[in-house]
Amino acid sequence: EFKGHQDGVSSVSFSPDGKYIATASWDNTARLWDLTGKLIPEFKGHQDGVSSVSFSPDGKYIATASEDKTARLWDIKGKWIQEFKGHQDAVLSVSFSPDGKYIATASQDKTARLWDLTGKLIQEFQGHQSWVSSVSFSSDGKYIATASEDNTARLWDLTGKLIQEFQGHQSWVSSVSFSPDGKYIATASEDKTARLWDLTGKLIQEFKGHQRRVSSVSFSPDGKYIATASSDNTARLWDLTGKLIQEFKGHQEAVFSVSFSHDGKYIATASGDNTARLWQIRSLDEMLVQGCDWLHDYLQNNADESDKHLCDEISAQKK
Repeated sequence: EFKGHQDGVSSVSFSPDGKYIATASWDNTARLWDLTGKLIPEFKGHQDGVSSVSFSPDGKYIATASEDKTARLWDIKGKWIQEFKGHQDAVLSVSFSPDGKYIATASQDKTARLWDLTGKLIQEFQGHQSWVSSVSFSSDGKYIATASEDNTARLWDLTGKLIQEFQGHQSWVSSVSFSPDGKYIATASEDKTARLWDLTGKLIQEFKGHQRRVSSVSFSPDGKYIATASSDNTARLWDLTGKLIQEFKGHQEAVFSVSFSHDGKYIATASGDNTARLWQIRSLDEMLVQGCDWLHDYLQNNADESDKHLCDEISAQKK
């Protein structure tokens, strides 16, 4: 558990080498931690809550987005490098391009923006009818996806041209993420669901089970799973068929953000309870080793009635 923020933790991100996590908080700061929970530096300077944090691909920098209408670039020692000014309202999301040369931002001013690292505005993405809550780059860096409170997600090329609109959520879309192979996007929504889409806008799968808003969605590095964070105080791990694999319980308030480690063995979560947490993802094999308690939980969510005799069989073999 990562304790120290004085207000809710809005965003969490793993470093590319998996040795650190960065957190953003409404206490106006971001923080860098090692995986033992030790605070490395604190990033101070924003004049309002920090809503999003992202590592550069080389791990040497972090970008932050803030309700003070700016984004900032920092080195990992906490030194402020650059400020990105121009949005007319709170900046809710920030993401690095895969080559590390650009950042994209999403804002309550209904736009997303593309910047180079000198702070120069390269492109503005206009068309959403309400807040743009999330922005994500494709793995090849040729496209960005945006999520909006107008109940849609959108796919754009870097010239600002709209490629595709993703319609179907019954309430605002809070988060968007590209699959590692760039063939799909996942969205999270206030309507308590997450969704998987191909880039033509076709709905592939819906992930149902959360009891409140789904705030964040992220693909595993191998693209076989997605993780979701929800205002029901939990995070969840799913396979792409919509089966629930694992639930992460323990936060005392809404979970706003979820991030996979780059080896896919852990997830980090950020919560309104002022903490971030690091969790181990357990495989089915690990559940079997630990006996029927884990297996029972797994089978309850993933097996047909005809398969639930497995627990009895394993117990008999152990005896």
